[in-house]
Amino acid sequence: MICSCPRFIVMVTRNIVEKCFGSSGRGERAESARGRASGNPFSLGKGDGMKPHFGDLMGFEGNVDATSLDELTGEEIMLLTANGNLQRIVSAYYNQQVLVDIIVNERIGLGKYRRRVKLTCTGRVFCVADSVVEIFDEEMRKTVEKGGIGIGQLFRAFNILPRFRLLAFSKSRLCSFTPSFAHQNLPRGEKSLEPDEEIRPRLRRLYELNHSKLTCRIFETFTPNFMTHKARSEGMIGGKENNFGAETGETKKERYKASRVKHLGHFGDIMAGTKVAVLLPDHFNPIERVLITANGNLQRLLASYLKTSVGVRILQTKRTGKHVFVRDVVLEVGFKPLVTAKNTVTITDDRLLARIDAGEVEVGDAFRAAGEILPFFKLKEAKRLTSNEKSLFRRYELHAEGIQCSVEEVFVDVRRLST
Repeated sequence: MICSCPRFIVMVTRNIVEKCFGSSGRGERAESARGRASGNPFSLGKGDGMKPHFGDLMGFEGNVDATSLDELTGEEIMLLTANGNLQRIVSAYYNQQVLVDIIVNERIGLGKYRRRVKLTCTGRVFCVADSVVEIFDEEMRKTVEKGGIGIGQLFRAFNILPRFRLLAFSKSRLCSFTPSFAHQNLPRGEKSLEPDEEIRPRLRRLYELNHSKLTCRIFETFTPNFMTHKARSEGMIGGKENNFGAETGETKKERYKASRVKHLGHFGDIMAGTKVAVLLPDHFNPIERVLITANGNLQRLLASYLKTSVGVRILQTKRTGKHVFVRDVVLEVGFKPLVTAKNTVTITDDRLLARIDAGEVEVGDAFRAAGEILPFFKLKEAKRLTSNEKSLFRRYELHAEGIQCSVEEVFVDVRRLST
């Protein structure tokens, strides 16, 4: 790591806005670590002085005591701040599929459902997720009741971009904020996961994914130390070339087949719908794979893993046509470039374009401003630059109806991110 900052914060644009995880030294302390939510350090709102960008589409609500992060690893903080992409992060880290086993899926009221799923990777259950989903939209309720779609597929099926809110977390033997829905009416033999005194401290978090049409409250319990050891280099796909786009035809077919494996839908990768994350050649290390597959949350991942502030500086936004905008952006750590990005944004939504012209909306907030649309993510290319082996390049697309965003990023020095 490049910094051991006592606060986990985000710096934004030219004006540095430091928002800490709670008041200094005044947060609650559990046996190991505990946090409570209040505030909005990752907000994209103008009131925070932050220019919207494509490095954190969903935004972040929730404050936690900074001192409680000291005992967490960068990998654990990535899990803690995952906003609907937990499965993608773990799948990329280990370069293997994440399997989802639905244990409970029952209706408990009008448009209200309770779920429990177990997430497995490398042959181990690494997370048990309990959730309560409440649907306010009548069309959604009817679709679910008719069995036309799974609860976990709602965000993708209706292209809804929710807001993420971290409510509480802890890393301890016992948990003081376990919700009642996490242990009520479980199937015979299924434990409520309240560990006894001999069990090692484990990470837990309680968070929400909110939208005007539905809300999800999710409680997750992680297997102790699941991501604190280095991932094995032997992943599912054994690519031999240095470039993502330059593998053999057979390897491409294997990876494509693996990336198309379907599941019944959950909240571990809401942008992907019913497909698991793309798997990459093994020459990328675990953290590189997580960053390469980041789908609109790169800044969040970098700040989490490095446990330090990551600044977003917009160098310029220029218009190259009626519908086309080009933005040059730098993600910085201590005013030193970590990632440079070139975004080419094409907007054919006339209403959105008019709002941008009127200065009401930033180009980088297009997906939220267009009606809180959840975009589709497609990784086009990832490779090491032959001119500089310490640099990493990726090219990807984020697109929705009326909005097309092509992004090219260069990680200036990936040695800072070595595991």
